[in-house]
Amino acid sequence: MSHNMGTDSDRVWLVVLGAVLAMATTLAVEALKYLFSNRNKKKDYKIVVRLELKSLISAIDRLVDQYGTDQYFRITTINELREAAQRADRIRDQITLIRSDSKKEEILGAISDVFIFCADTNNLEGVAWAQPTTPASAAPMLPWNADIFRSRRQMLALRSVDIKRKLNDLISYLENR
Repeated sequence: MSHNMGTDSDRVWLVVLGAVLAMATTLAVEALKYLFSNRNKKKDYKIVVRLELKSLISAIDRLVDQYGTDQYFRITTINELREAAQRADRIRDQITLIRSDSKKEEILGAISDVFIFCADTNNLEGVAWAQPTTPASAAPMLPWNADIFRSRRQMLALRSVDIKRKLNDLISYLENR
């Protein structure tokens, strides 16, 4: 027997040391993989959230532009805005990746504001364009362009400016993080 081989206990310690080093290396590699994939996820979710918020702004712009031309909100464009809000609402899982709880609340609140804006706009146009269903002796129906409807439309157009400002602020936040 040669004296260079070492004792059995030395060999056991070398095997244990090798196993510990292999395990540490594996853990380090997995941790790096996780960090890189997490970094990519963060970049991806920010892109998706920004795009959805920009889509909401674009739909609001179309709705308000048409209002400026037609003096009423088109139901088809209101529906397009609602669909954009529904798409934005489906990214809730990605919104949870944002670290700031207040920003999460702001984004979800802004999407909720868009839904409420859609409902209010849709209800206004539904009333403004409703066909009379009452007997002739009842109070006459107001035309779609009566002052009351015009002033409510103006208020909604003003509300849209506030919603767009909130959305733009959130987009700026996401671009700078």
